Amino acid sequence: MDLSEIKEAFIQESTELLSSAELLLLQLERGEFNEESIHSMFRAVHTVKGTAGMFGYDAIEKCSHELETLLDLARSGKTELDPGKIDFLLRAVDHLKKLVSDPYSGDLSDLDAKAEQEKIISEAKGFLGGEETRQEGKGAQISPKQSGESTKKGSVNSEWQISFFPGQDTFRSGMDPYSFLKYLKNFGEILYLYVYKSQLPKWESWNSETCYLGFEIKLRSSARKEEIESVFDFLKEGSFLRVTPPHSVEEVFHQISKEIPCGAEEYYKTLALLGLEIEGLEQDFKHFPTSQKQEVQKVQTAATAPKLIRIDSAKVDQLVNLVGELIISQASLGRLLADTEDSELNESAEIFSRLVGEIRETAMALRMVPIGELFEKYRRTVRDISLELGKDVDFEIQGGETELDRSVIEKINDPIVHILRNALDHGIEPSEEREALGKSQRGKLKIQASHATGSISIEISDDGKGLNQDKIRKKALEKGIIDPDQSLTEQEIINLIFQPGFSTAEAVTNLSGRGVGMDVVQRNIESLRGSVNVQSELGKGSVFSIRLPLTLAIIDGFLVRSSDSYFVVPMDWVKETMESELQLLPEEIAGSINLRGEVLPILHLGRFLGLPGSDEGRKNILVLEYEGKNFGILVHDLLGEIQSVIKPLNEIFRGIQCISGTSVLGTGKIAFILDVPGLHSLLKIQRSNLREREKIRSK
Repeated sequence: MDLSEIKEAFIQESTELLSSAELLLLQLERGEFNEESIHSMFRAVHTVKGTAGMFGYDAIEKCSHELETLLDLARSGKTELDPGKIDFLLRAVDHLKKLVSDPYSGDLSDLDAKAEQEKIISEAKGFLGGEETRQEGKGAQISPKQSGESTKKGSVNSEWQISFFPGQDTFRSGMDPYSFLKYLKNFGEILYLYVYKSQLPKWESWNSETCYLGFEIKLRSSARKEEIESVFDFLKEGSFLRVTPPHSVEEVFHQISKEIPCGAEEYYKTLALLGLEIEGLEQDFKHFPTSQKQEVQKVQTAATAPKLIRIDSAKVDQLVNLVGELIISQASLGRLLADTEDSELNESAEIFSRLVGEIRETAMALRMVPIGELFEKYRRTVRDISLELGKDVDFEIQGGETELDRSVIEKINDPIVHILRNALDHGIEPSEEREALGKSQRGKLKIQASHATGSISIEISDDGKGLNQDKIRKKALEKGIIDPDQSLTEQEIINLIFQPGFSTAEAVTNLSGRGVGMDVVQRNIESLRGSVNVQSELGKGSVFSIRLPLTLAIIDGFLVRSSDSYFVVPMDWVKETMESELQLLPEEIAGSINLRGEVLPILHLGRFLGLPGSDEGRKNILVLEYEGKNFGILVHDLLGEIQSVIKPLNEIFRGIQCISGTSVLGTGKIAFILDVPGLHSLLKIQRSNLREREKIRSK
């Protein structure tokens, strides 16, 4: 039996639970105390322990049990989560994450993992004190002696009624109902367990892979309802579970009897057999109409249907790819129908086009996720690095609700981590140095996200020492990156930090100094059709601004033709269009015009790219906006808006700075996606070279 699906579900859900516990611990460490946070952490660790126990992952179960015990003491007020305990819990969560990432290696054959497990369990026992305290901390576990205590409503040990019918496909899913019942004993004492057999078929129709049994259980426990229900978290769809609070069976009896798979009559007889008396209800079941019972079950199923589903991300990617092909087909159909006079056919094509657009928007929305989840993970990174460096730092997050394509989020993690590490290591000063400079002893590091024009902007800022341009220039000269007589602007000096092998660190550490990092940042971000910009003021801090497209799959673009080639410019950058009045000499690639009182730099796209073909005829200018500044590209034809499916460039073309991808047009021809930030940079170089030539001529 293939259990890979169950394993992946366990890994994913357990990782999410442990990550949420980690974030809550970081909140407590910052002094943001919330009693519910401790309860949430307890539930998260408890669920990991329970599911690991059901699947036989002993190492995970043992480690999480120690954490659960400590958290149970904290939530009951018997111990305080001081900085030492929080630090221990964070390390324990890290260890659990490693175990969860490969739960089948639960024998801890790896010596390092085994030593870490023993260390964590030993530390936990040290925090918990003697065995007596540990027994108190077990919370939901009830000893045999306690089983005879009072069961009055509100007492420590109460009696819960559990009706449990595993779905018929439970065995096929790799689950064993016995594992649920076995683990249930951890919460107290099972007073009785009755097996429903009414759904057993005749022998000739028996299927050994189908689960036919149901269970009626009475559990004596001090656990809460949600804790008992968490035992059955991994039940597959089609299972039936009702956990009835103590002394509430009579109140919910009618409702359960209408829903329970074995039928109302057998349910009543079972409760009567088990000694649970429900006065005056026997007659109701003699006349209980089967059709009504079935109707109630249908309504109940609809009402309790899950509103969220977990989908493999590969399926979403496949859907987006298919939508992309649909867009190409729709564009081809539109071209074929452009000259037809059949009104009905044109109307159908228009409806088809509208539906394709709506499907595209819906498919893209499936890949959009809030960036805040990624940002929250950096709290741990900042905490660990600042502790290692002995620096006191406040980390602030803003704009976490901003949504971005999941594929983009996956690829920007490393660049952002590099920037954060450099800000902590090179930027923010130690507390004593900051105090001497008249600054607050606690450094400030902030990351914020916001939507710009069709893109997302991420800013990482600190109030540290800033970038020392003299030091940067000196290091660049030492490494031969620049020539001694080379003239550079302030921004060009700052941009030297993105050169491969560049570092101003005096010594190599495990954090920095090897000259790898900032060049990786720039390369990774540019590979996403994005850009990174740095602003810094000596003694006041630095700001790294990252701009990224919202999605990497499908864009709204503006189609142009230059010579015999087609290009698509993302609509996010397009500002306006106009006919060209620019007169360029045959050898000139760039020029400028006066646009409403401002100088507009122009790049002749065909000449710049060396495109073959005639340069005769009327020209047009597509005005683009980048970083608040306008520039234009000179082209032959403006062909209008288009939806483009982006296809990545082959590896051998990745070095082309002004092209970020390709797209297939409805005619079957290939169009190139223009990289506007790259074009802007090349235009600046062209204008700089032009000014240098003019200076030489004037001499």
